[in-house]
Amino acid sequence: MGHSSRGWGAALLGLLAVVQIVSISAQTLSTGSLSVSWDVVKSSIKEYTVVVRLRNNQLINPVPAPGWALSWTWQQNEMVETVDGAQVLNLADCSGTSAADDFPDKVWYAVTCAARPIFVSTYNQGYLPAASVDNVNNTAQFTIVLGKGSDYWGVGNLTLPSDFDIGLPGYQCTLPAPVAAGRSVPVSIGGRQYYTAIRSYDFTCFLSPQFVAKPTCCVSFSGFFNNTVATCPACACGCNATLGSNATLGSNATACASRQSGPNAATQLLFGPAVPTTSSQQISSKQTLDTAPRPCSSGCMTDIHFAVSQEFGGGWQVQVAIANTRATPIADWLLAMDLPLANYLEAVYTVQHDAARQLPNFAIFSGQPYYNDVIPSAPGNVQWIMNFNKTAVAPATGPKIKIIDQNAFPTAVYFMGQQCALPPFDAIPSNMLGQTSGAASGRRISAALVIAALVALSTVLL
Repeated sequence: MGHSSRGWGAALLGLLAVVQIVSISAQTLSTGSLSVSWDVVKSSIKEYTVVVRLRNNQLINPVPAPGWALSWTWQQNEMVETVDGAQVLNLADCSGTSAADDFPDKVWYAVTCAARPIFVSTYNQGYLPAASVDNVNNTAQFTIVLGKGSDYWGVGNLTLPSDFDIGLPGYQCTLPAPVAAGRSVPVSIGGRQYYTAIRSYDFTCFLSPQFVAKPTCCVSFSGFFNNTVATCPACACGCNATLGSNATLGSNATACASRQSGPNAATQLLFGPAVPTTSSQQISSKQTLDTAPRPCSSGCMTDIHFAVSQEFGGGWQVQVAIANTRATPIADWLLAMDLPLANYLEAVYTVQHDAARQLPNFAIFSGQPYYNDVIPSAPGNVQWIMNFNKTAVAPATGPKIKIIDQNAFPTAVYFMGQQCALPPFDAIPSNMLGQTSGAASGRRISAALVIAALVALSTVLL
C-alpha cells in the first residue's frame, strides 16, 4: 500500500501543480502594471518643474479611451503655472488663494490652484496600447511647472504629493518609492534631449485580483464537423440585469446556476438572422446549427463566438464574431487568444493581427483604426475570417496538421485584458465521430479530472 499510495500521491501532486501553473499564468497575463515616474528636473527657490511619465507594461491590457486620469493631493500649496502634454480637468481660480500674494505677476494666467488636480492626456484620447502589441507608443508624458506656497520656499524643499490615483476602474496604486537622483529623463517621448533628474520617484498601478477574477465576456465554440454549439456556463459573469441586455434572467437565476447558457449574441451573428456589422464583409456559413434560445444567459457584457467553419486541402478557416451587449461602445478593443495552432495562422481579414512576442502561441486581434476599432453599443459587433495553413510550420519546428479537431480551439481568451468564460472542456466540439468529448485532446485540465484523482487517492489511502 505504501508504494501505491506514494505513486498516487506523486501523480496527484503533479496534476495539482499543473493546475496551479495554469492558474498563475492566467493571473499574470491579466494583471501586469502601469508604471508611473515622477522626476523633478528643475528647482529654484519659488518654483520647480516635474516630468510625469506613464507606461503600460501590461501584455494584453490596453488602456482604452477616454484613458487615464492621474490625480494627487499637493503638500506645499502648489500652483500649476503651465502644463505641456496634458490638460487639467478641474480648473480653479488662483486669485482668491495665497498664490495671489506669492505670485502676483503669474496668478492671473496660472492653470489651476486646485488642491487635487486631475490630469488627462491630450494625445490619442489617453489610449495606451498593450505592451505585447506596441512597445513604443505605450508611453505618455507631460511636464508641469509649479509655484510653491511661500511657507515652502527653498531650492531643496520638494515634498512629493500624496494619494496618487490613475483614474481607471479596478486599478490600485502602490506608494511611491524614491529612486536615486541623476537618472536621465527625455524632454519629450522619442526625443534625443534629456534632463538629469534632481529627485525621482516611481510607483505602479495594477488591476486588483478581485477585478481580474470576474469574467466579463462569454466565449462559445462550434465546428463544421459537429452540429452543436458549446457555450460558456450560465451566469458566468453573474445573473445581474445591470450587466447588460444579455443578463435578464430574473427568477431563473438560481435555476441557471449549474447549467449552460444558450447560444450567445455572437453565435446568432454567424448562424442566425442577419445583423448589421461593422465589417464590410458579412460572414456567412453553410453550417446549420441549433441556435434556438435557451432559458439561461451568461450574464456577460461581451459575447464572442469562435467557429471552425471549414476545412480544405491545405488548411482550414475560422470565423470570429464579437458582439457588444452593453449600452455603451467599446473603443480600442483588443482580443487575445491562446491558440495551440497559432503558428499555422496564415491570413487574417478586416482586423489587425499581432503575434505576441513575449507570449508563445498567443494571437492578438484589434480593429483597424477609423474603420472597426470601435464596437458600437448593442447590437454593435465586429467579425472577421482567418485562414490557417496545415504546412505553415517547417517540419523541423512543428508537425503537419492532419486532423482538425479540438486542437483548433483556443485554450484561453482575453477581451480587453480580462479572462473570458469558456465552454466546459467536455462540451467542446470534436471531430471524433461527431461527438463532443474531451478524449480527443489533452489541452485543458478539467475539474472532473481533478476530482477523479482526489477520489482515487482517497480510496488508495483508505
